[in-house]
Amino acid sequence: SYQAAALVENKVNTKYHEGLVSFSPDGKTMYFSRESYFENEFEKDSLTNYKKSQLQLFKATKSGDTWGNVEGFSINSKEYTVKNPSVSTDGKTLYFASNMPGGYGLFDIYKAAINTDGSLGEAVNLGQKVNTQGQEMFPYISNNNTLYFSSNGHLGLGNLDVFYTKEIDGKMAPVRNVGIPINSNADDFAFSLNEDTEEGYVSSNREGGLGG
Repeated sequence: SYQAAALVENKVNTKYHEGLVSFSPDGKTMYFSRESYFENEFEKDSLTNYKKSQLQLFKATKSGDTWGNVEGFSINSKEYTVKNPSVSTDGKTLYFASNMPGGYGLFDIYKAAINTDGSLGEAVNLGQKVNTQGQEMFPYISNNNTLYFSSNGHLGLGNLDVFYTKEIDGKMAPVRNVGIPINSNADDFAFSLNEDTEEGYVSSNREGGLGG
């Protein structure tokens, strides 16, 4: 059974949006997204003076039972979003989604090396086999290094569907649709899977749920 949920200390949580979270293999480093409002980084619309926030990537480290030492990464920008982190099983690579310049569509899947000092290396676009003119988001790298992600640009059942691929000899294998029952004619995203227990989760706004 599940224990009652407990709020993480406010060094991580703020009054702004904190998004998907992923942990290093040793459980001592947390990667998450947060609105750039918190860093006082935003663009102002020249006509309306409306402040436009982006999502940025942060990490926090654990000491005992406490999370702290929250730091942003150099790939963050007030001009584009970086979100949906997922750490590889060996802890050496971080996968994420971004609409940074130079991509193929609205949002693309990228990867970056996690350096020994905790910083991130260069953002590497996973290329046109994975990314389309549409949106590719919510990457999840599984125990056996299969990359799952959601897309509305690949041929699917409707809206966002979950797809998968794998890097073989430095190249991405053909992208395949996970299929029914994971996918539906609604939005299906934020998929995760543990191959050892054969259990997984998917978020969806399909009919039959309690809300969106």
